[in-house]
Amino acid sequence: MRRSWKGYLFLIPIFVLIGGIFVWPFMNTVWLSFHRSAFGGNAQFIGLENFQKLLADKKFWPDGVRASAIWTVGNLLMQLVIPLFIALLLNERLKGMSVVRAIILIPWLIPGVVVGVMTRWLFEPSLGAVNEILARTHLDVLFLWLQGAVLTPIGIELFTDIPFIYLGKSSMAMLTLISVNSWKFLPFGTLLLLAALQTIPIELYEAAKVDGASAFRRFISITFPLLGSMIWFVGFIALLWNFNIFDLIWLTTKGGPGNATLIAPALIYELAFRKSNLGQASAVAVMAAGVLILFGILYFAVLAPKEEQA
Repeated sequence: MRRSWKGYLFLIPIFVLIGGIFVWPFMNTVWLSFHRSAFGGNAQFIGLENFQKLLADKKFWPDGVRASAIWTVGNLLMQLVIPLFIALLLNERLKGMSVVRAIILIPWLIPGVVVGVMTRWLFEPSLGAVNEILARTHLDVLFLWLQGAVLTPIGIELFTDIPFIYLGKSSMAMLTLISVNSWKFLPFGTLLLLAALQTIPIELYEAAKVDGASAFRRFISITFPLLGSMIWFVGFIALLWNFNIFDLIWLTTKGGPGNATLIAPALIYELAFRKSNLGQASAVAVMAAGVLILFGILYFAVLAPKEEQA
C-alpha cells in the first residue's frame, strides 16, 4: 500500500505541470468567455453575449468556420496522400535513397516563421521567384490556356492574368497556403509511414507475386491494410497540428484577402490583440476547443483501428 502511494507522489510534479500549463489556462479562458474584458480592465459578466455576437458576426460565421474547415480538411488530405506516395517510393531499394531520405527532412527543420516570410516573398506577384520561373519556362501561358479550356466551363476561376496573384486572391490564397503548409509537414508523415512500411514482411509480397497479384493488388491487399494504424496516427497528428496553425497564416495573409484564410487561431489573435476583446477571443477559443474535443472523440471511436477478436 505504501509503495502505491509513493508512486502517486512521484506523479505530483507531472500533475502540477499539466495543471499549470493546460488546465488552469483553459479554465480561465472558459471564465473569460462569459465576461466582457479587455487588457487592463475589469471583467464584467455578460453570460452568453460573446457567443451570440460571434454567431451574428460574418467574420466568425460563416467565413471563419468555413475557412477553418477548408484549411483543416485540405491539409489533412494532402498530408496523408502525398507522404504515403513518397514513402512508397523511398521504400524501394535504389541507389542514393539514404541521401534522399536525409534531404527530405529539410522542410520539417525550417522554422515556421522563416517559412511564412519565405512564402510571402516567393509568391509575390511582381518580384517573386515562382512567377519568374513560370514566365521563363512559359508555363504561365500554359496555365492560362488550361484554365480557359478546362476549368472555366465548370465554374472554377484560379488565374485571370499574368503575373499570377497567389496570396492576394480569394480563390488562390487558401490553396497556396495549404500547399506550403503540407510541404512543411511532408517529412513528418513520410518518415512515419516509411518506418511502418519497413516493418511489413517482404515474404508477403513475394507470396503475392507468386500468386500473380499485380502491384496495385499488392498495395490494396497488403500494404494499405498493414499501414492502417500508422495512417490513422498521422491523420490524427495532422488534424491537431493544422487546426492550430497560426504563424504561416498571419505572416502571409493575416486572414485575408477578405476573410478567405481567417481560420480560428488568426481570428482569436485579431480579437484579443488587435481589438482588445478578450471575451470574444476566449469564446472563439472555447468553441474551437469544443470542436477539437468532439472531433477527437469521434475520430477515436469511428476511425481508430479495431483489434481483431481471436
